[in-house]
Formats: sequence, structure tokens, C-alpha cells
Amino acid sequence: MQTAVMVGEKPKVASRIAQALGNYSVEENRGVKNYVLEKNGKKIIIAPAVGHIFNLEEHEDGWDYPVFEVQWEPIFENEDGADYVKKYYNNLRDQLDKADEYINACDFDLEGSVIGANVIKQLANADEERIKRMKFSTLTPDDLNEAFDDLENFDKGMTEAGLTRHVLDFYYGVNVSRALMQAVRENDRYKTLSTGRVQGPSLKMLADKERSIIEFEPDPYWEIFLHHSEFRAKFQDPEADHEKNDRIWEEEIAEGIFDQVQDEDEAEVSNIKVNNYKHNPPIPFNLTGLQSEASSQFNINPKTTQSIAQTLYENGLISYPRTESQKLPKKLGYSNLLKKLKGQEEYEGLAQKVLDKDDIYPRQGKKEDDAHPAIYPTGESPGSLSKKERKVYDLIVKRFLAVFGDAAKRQSLTLTLDVRGYEFNAKSKITKERNWFNLYDPYVNVEEAELPGVEEGEVLDIEEFELADKETKPPRRYSQSSIVNELEKRELGTKATRAQIVDRLYDREYIEGDPIEVTDLGLAIVETLEDHSPAVVSEELTRE
Repeated sequence: MQTAVMVGEKPKVASRIAQALGNYSVEENRGVKNYVLEKNGKKIIIAPAVGHIFNLEEHEDGWDYPVFEVQWEPIFENEDGADYVKKYYNNLRDQLDKADEYINACDFDLEGSVIGANVIKQLANADEERIKRMKFSTLTPDDLNEAFDDLENFDKGMTEAGLTRHVLDFYYGVNVSRALMQAVRENDRYKTLSTGRVQGPSLKMLADKERSIIEFEPDPYWEIFLHHSEFRAKFQDPEADHEKNDRIWEEEIAEGIFDQVQDEDEAEVSNIKVNNYKHNPPIPFNLTGLQSEASSQFNINPKTTQSIAQTLYENGLISYPRTESQKLPKKLGYSNLLKKLKGQEEYEGLAQKVLDKDDIYPRQGKKEDDAHPAIYPTGESPGSLSKKERKVYDLIVKRFLAVFGDAAKRQSLTLTLDVRGYEFNAKSKITKERNWFNLYDPYVNVEEAELPGVEEGEVLDIEEFELADKETKPPRRYSQSSIVNELEKRELGTKATRAQIVDRLYDREYIEGDPIEVTDLGLAIVETLEDHSPAVVSEELTRE
């Protein structure tokens, strides 16, 4: 009987794969649990990695640069605090020695391909023809069995792309960082500095925002308000040739208008404009969308959200989270997923509402991911979750349900009041039919403000007028969530690395706070790179 050794990315994942594939026994080696079973006429040994077992190091020790001679080495040989990896390394080597066939069952993305391929090639020197790839998006028994029965050939393209990304990141990070460090040391100072292929452009983007705030000079303007007992209306200049036609840019004009209306105690309703419109349901979550919504709803930073989502995935509760996709393919089986969610008491009624629809089809976003669909709940019942895990899980379930909902029906109303020939507008928005709002509560964030019922020509009593002097505001700083969104929009970094890049900028003390403020050190780093090595902070070069 042939033996296939399967490499799982983490111990918990290896355990879930074993539970899904059938009856297994546990064989412990060097303090690591391996899972042994027979399936499809083969002996299967499932051996866990623990994330990256190898990392890139320069061929020779030293602090010289440039460095271009690199090699993959066991991570425990060169990284502090990585001694725990050694037993997994030794166990994998022992198990791979028994293999006739090798299966990479790590996450199906660039990093998973690198982790599994490095283990198999470095420890077993395996021919690519004997390496298979297991592709799955959830850790549910059905998906794992289907993936095992439909093993793919070695994913050479994805693996080489991942390996190349690691090498390029190493070249950029080590060489330019050492140049920065050397410059500091020559001035008799010591500070841990770094930059990189994505880190440089990311910091420059933040620095550009910081400089625009520093250089910003406010412009004064004035607004005039009409106060009614039930609402407030704002002066509008219908002849203004700019968008902000409620702003008056000359003090003399503002005071002149105010002087003419301030003693008036009545206003005539000159126009009522009603607009009925649809508010479409949201699109499915990709990782960036989930990070943004978790930040908005719970004030959870992107890195923590990513970590929580990974835990939920490893517990079999959601699909693979590190995805760019905003689409849910039909092959997922919408009705079956909804029926599983119906089995969870807190979602029973909501899931039934969707199942009762004549047409069960989700709203789809534009972005796709060749490897994984958008994030969705598997329907597996959660056990004990932490408070934050429960929040993120609930958000994912409610978003999944909401994408199947009908568009909400909303109404906007603009009330135009005339006072001595001057126009004042009051606006409101109300919901007429909630529809998908009911599926996404309490996470719906829409304005609800209703104006009193009036008719055109009706005269209303006025309480007072107000002249407010204001200033234009500087550009808004990025938050931890919005910077991750911006990195995605500019195609910088990957779904898995963007939050880590921002975190590294904090660690290096280039940025601080949330909203994010760039420190003097961060500004100095960007200015130095712009002057002496502009390619390092170039978005275009990074994307290429």
C-alpha cells in the first residue's frame, strides 16, 4: 500500500482534516501528533506544520549590503522565540521519509503554497510530479472530503509567485533597511529602521496625507440657519457656481443677507421635493470589507479582525477569510447553508425569511479571487467563543443573510422655505420598507430624520435665525481601517499582509495614534527615500 504524507498548515487544521476524512489513529512523534488513516486505497499520514517552517536568510553573516545571495533556512535557527518550531520540523522530516506521494494541504493561497512546498521540497527533495495540492475554502467535512477526492497537481505557478514575492521583499527590506541603519550609525545614533517593497509606498502615502494637513491653510466661510420648532433649515444660494452652495465665502455678503432676514418670524413653503429610491443590500465580505465593518461597528483594528477571522475559519465556522472576492458562487448551495443557519436559534427566524423568498440569490460585488469565494458562514454551530469572536461571527452571519435581502425602500424629502426671496432648505430621509435592514440589524447605518407634514404655500412660524462663522477643515487622517482600504484600492500589498504592514509602521514608530499621525521620524524616512532612492517609495514599481 502506498503512503501519502499530507502537510497541514497548523496542528488544529491537521486535526480537522483527519476528523473529516474518516477513522484515524493518532501517532505521536517528537511531541507532535500525526493522524494516520486509510482512504482510497492509500495510507494517509497527516502531519502538521506550524505556519512557516523556513524563512529566507542571506548566505553569509554580516551587515554588508547589497545582499543578493539568499537561501531558505529553518526558522528556529535564526529567529528568536522560534524554538518551538524545531519539533515540528523534525517530525515533518520523519514523516516525509515514509512518503510515496506528497500532499500540500496548507491554505490555498500564496503563503500556503510556499509553506507546504518549502516543507516538502526542503525536507524530502521531492519531485514535483509526486506532489499534489488540496484545494478547499472551508474546514467542513464535506468540503475537505471533496477536496481530497479531487486532488490537483502541484501548483507550480502559485508556488513560484509566492517564492518570488518573498525574495523580492527580502531584497528590498534588507538592503534598503541596512542603508537607512548605516546612515543613522554614521551619525553616532542607533535606531531600528526598516522599509520594504510595500512598506515604503505605504508610509509615503501616509506622509503625503500628513504633509497636506501640515500645509493646509483654512478658508473662512459663513452659513445662515433658520430654526423652526421641529427642524433646522440652511440658506442655499441657487446661483452659486460651486457645489457647496450653502456656504457664503464673503463676510459682507453673509452679514447683508442675515440683516435682511433676522427679524422675520414667518417663512413660506415654496417647494417640496420628494424622491423615492431603493437602497440596495450590501455585497458579501472580502477580508478588507470585513476589517472595515468590524472597525466601524466594534472599533476592532484590522489586524485583530484578521486574527479573529482566522480562528473562526480554523474552527470550521466560516470560509477562508484571506480573500479578495466579493462574490458567492452558486455551487456553494445557498439553500443548504441557510438551512444550517436556521438550526442556530439566534438566526432561525432570519434564515427562514430568506428561505421563504421566491428567488434566493445574493447581491454580488465586482471583485473576484481565483482561489476563494467571499467570506460566508459554514452553518456549523459555534461552541464557546470569546466576546470579540462572537461579535465578528455575528457580523459575518448577518452580512451573509443581508446579501439575499430585497432592496430597502427609502424616501428623501427636501423642503424649500422662502424668506424675503432667500431660500432655506431642510432635508430628511426615512425608510418606507426595511427589507434587508431587518436581516442586518443592528449593523444598519442609515440616517432617519422625518420632517413635519406641510403643503406648498403654507406659512410656518420661525423661532430665530443664526449666522455661523466657520472654516474649511484639513484633509481627514487615515484610520487603521481606511488605510487598509486605501492600500487595497491602490493594489499595494495582499489581503493577508496589509494589516501587518500598518502594524509594522507602528512598531517602527513611524506612525502613531488612530486616526493615524505620521511622526517626525516617519516623515524624515520618507523625505530621505524620496531624495536618494525614490523607487523605494514608488507605488508603480511596487505594483509591477
